[in-house]
Amino acid sequence: TLRARYEGRYVFFDRSIVGDACFALINYLSGNINQQEMTIYRDIMHERKYLETVNQVETYLYMFARPRQCYERTTRVRKFPGEEGIPLKYFVGIDDMHFYMLLFLVKEGHLRSLCAMDWTEFHKPQEITAHLLPALFHGTLRTPRVRFVTEKELAELQTSNIEHLLDGEDASVREEILSEDWLLSFGSFQDNVTKTVVFDWNKHLNRTHDYPQLSPDTLFHSLDFKEWVWLTLSRFYNIAFIVREADRSLLALLPFNMFT
Repeated sequence: TLRARYEGRYVFFDRSIVGDACFALINYLSGNINQQEMTIYRDIMHERKYLETVNQVETYLYMFARPRQCYERTTRVRKFPGEEGIPLKYFVGIDDMHFYMLLFLVKEGHLRSLCAMDWTEFHKPQEITAHLLPALFHGTLRTPRVRFVTEKELAELQTSNIEHLLDGEDASVREEILSEDWLLSFGSFQDNVTKTVVFDWNKHLNRTHDYPQLSPDTLFHSLDFKEWVWLTLSRFYNIAFIVREADRSLLALLPFNMFT
């Protein structure tokens, strides 16, 4: 990677340091890594300056799909030895970890750039590079802004920048987001057309869990909610989450679990 930087070339990694932390967290929460082992992992993260390393990456490309779809691709299409018995629940957990980890890093300003891409259907490599690389070379790619606001703070935002209020029930809004070809998101961004989409953070925080390392009061967002957020970020729209009460999601616990 140092040679590539010196020569002005880009290097693509299949698994990032963020992904490594997500898999470590899911194994800790599931009881596969004990407290002592997790402490060692966090100490190594601190020694290697995890957050500084994350910030040095030019962009993170997150290809999102439903956990059920990932499960079927693994068990029915890929069929790698040793993956036969992985339950659907594990894929849901991995999806949760990436959702909250990436939102945390974006919210705290640790990512230089995040590109979310709908991977419900596979796309050709040429389609990705044709739109990702020009944005990188011209320095126009950046991370959409993610904010957590109260209703009062939302009212003080410039209303002209608020495009939609999504509560997870208006299917027409989702169809509108999906109606745009994802390749056009770069054109919208480069034309400085920045929209802010508003979500109710607490309304769809409704999934319970059985992780032994988490309090029973911790809740997870619905799968539909997470997909809506990723679709919005894939358009490079900014997001404002309305927080109406104390956050009981994993996002609120990440600084303690991973970074302290």
